Amino acid sequence: MRAEVIEEPSLEFAGGARHLDCRFGIAEYGPVDLGTEGAPPAIRVGLLGDRRSLDGLNRWLESCRTAIDAKQRDRPGLWPQFPGFSSGVGYHTDLVLDPRLQREIKGAELQRIESLRPQQRVDEALEVYLAELEALVQQGRPDVVICDIPEILQDLGVPEPAGEAEEPEASGSVVSRSGPAFHDLLKAGAMRLRVPLQLVRGSTYDSSRVGRQRRRSWKPRGREDEATIAWNFFTALYYKAGGTPWRMVRRSSELDVCFVGVAFYQEVERRSTATSVAQVYNERGDGVVVRGGPAKRSNRDRQLHLTKDDAAAGLTCALTAYKDEHRHVPARIVVHKTSAFDDAEKEGMLAAATALGIDGCELIWVTTPTTRLYREGYHPPRRGTFLALGEEECLLYTRGSVEWYETYPGMYVPSPISLRGAVLERGMLDVAEEVMSLSKMNWNSTRFDGRLPVSLRTARQVADIIKHLGPDSYVEPTYAYYM
Repeated sequence: MRAEVIEEPSLEFAGGARHLDCRFGIAEYGPVDLGTEGAPPAIRVGLLGDRRSLDGLNRWLESCRTAIDAKQRDRPGLWPQFPGFSSGVGYHTDLVLDPRLQREIKGAELQRIESLRPQQRVDEALEVYLAELEALVQQGRPDVVICDIPEILQDLGVPEPAGEAEEPEASGSVVSRSGPAFHDLLKAGAMRLRVPLQLVRGSTYDSSRVGRQRRRSWKPRGREDEATIAWNFFTALYYKAGGTPWRMVRRSSELDVCFVGVAFYQEVERRSTATSVAQVYNERGDGVVVRGGPAKRSNRDRQLHLTKDDAAAGLTCALTAYKDEHRHVPARIVVHKTSAFDDAEKEGMLAAATALGIDGCELIWVTTPTTRLYREGYHPPRRGTFLALGEEECLLYTRGSVEWYETYPGMYVPSPISLRGAVLERGMLDVAEEVMSLSKMNWNSTRFDGRLPVSLRTARQVADIIKHLGPDSYVEPTYAYYM
């Protein structure tokens, strides 16, 4: 038994150029869709917040049009310069700030909400924010709305800034968040407006507001440097406006492939029922969200499973949505799930693939093992460390020491993920190499050492929001509305 290290995969940018770091690729070559019809030439931004927030956001967004110096440290690969956000550099698009697309939430309204009990605060804050969002959209449809969440609302369930939160463990449990989850409720409620939201904390654009957050479960870790904050923020903004920052490198000999991540959630009104959700991706990162059927916990392994019919229907629905979006079905599909595939699920999914004329279908169980690997010296195993545990299982470190960064950039001791093939057509090394590439398809953070493949990470984010939608509610198929 011997471990090996998978080489860090490159990403593709404008003109077919390649780089292993998304930030350097954008700065040197531009986004992969540069010069294409789908690339946004300008992004009309709406703003929503109190007066102090609107003033601060306007100043910060204007300042980000020009370059922001790199953090003065000895690791340039980890902290590069931000080139600025304008038509001539970086993402090669302009930021349009129109005062008519900016709505102020009055301080008196926020003070009234602050005096209420937690659940009342959630309800009242949602009512105020949704009313203002609707008015903003009616004034003139922006491409993205940036919502500032003041300090007095941040204990209502607002996640940590992009790029700072640790990714969740891979497990077969139902996706859930403790607390009121104001972030999720706001995005669910605003979905009918058909405009993506970007929620920010004041500390994102104003260093003087660091440490004022009141969320009890949140412990300040220190603010990211200015260039990193800008990289994370504007990458997400570009994607939400319809752009494609980068994509996986695809060999010309490879078949068209789509990746399906399956997660489970409990509907708010039906706590005893778990429902599946699928996130479908191609190598460009173009995603389609599909709500699936109910799941039940097995008495045998205590994990959530779909019936044969629901597994077949769910995958058929996902592939049909993919076909509607891309005008063709893929030649190969790979399904990732954080619970084991039982016989009924395997039969149902394989039958769905066959019915659509797809010969290549792989089912991969992704979980967190108890096994850890160690290397000599101070640093943890390198990202890409691969250990085969037989023909159908392996360990893979997607988090670990990164040669390009010249360090391990995480805060906690990294653990590997386990990949188990329920249905395989390739060796586990090929599967692991693909997961390494998928872990770099993250529009919420420009650090490329994501723990989970994009298929599962985004499926879990979608589940957090979609559980607040009723069974007959409109479900936006685009991932930009959930991130």
